[in-house]
Amino acid sequence: MAVVARQRSQPSIVLADCQVADEIGDMVRVAGDEVAGLYQVARMEILNESPDLPAGMIIEKYTSTRCVVQMRGEIKAVYTGLTPGKQLFVNSFGKLTHDVPISPISGVRWVHPAAQALSNDTVLLRIQGPTKLNAD
Repeated sequence: MAVVARQRSQPSIVLADCQVADEIGDMVRVAGDEVAGLYQVARMEILNESPDLPAGMIIEKYTSTRCVVQMRGEIKAVYTGLTPGKQLFVNSFGKLTHDVPISPISGVRWVHPAAQALSNDTVLLRIQGPTKLNAD
């Protein structure tokens, strides 16, 4: 039997307009129509009544409102202290965490599986659909 090497998917990287408070490592969503060929993005919110799907992660900021968003693939050296093989979720600050979000005291919270740790400082973005958690 012959061994066949699979081709890896290339990362999808786009230039976008972001919010001043958005930081490298933030998971962002599409926040509006393209303007002058640039996506409009904002940090993910897991406490909204309706879910927003993550578009990707900010991996670089050129100015306070211009950023580079990676939409899939491996990302190195943005996060550290990761546990290889464990899934990562978007937390309430728009960051990745190994901690699975729990049901809120009131309202709703969305669980967004977004990546898998490949090493202590490398993630593989694999954004999946959200699951809704209602208040207990």
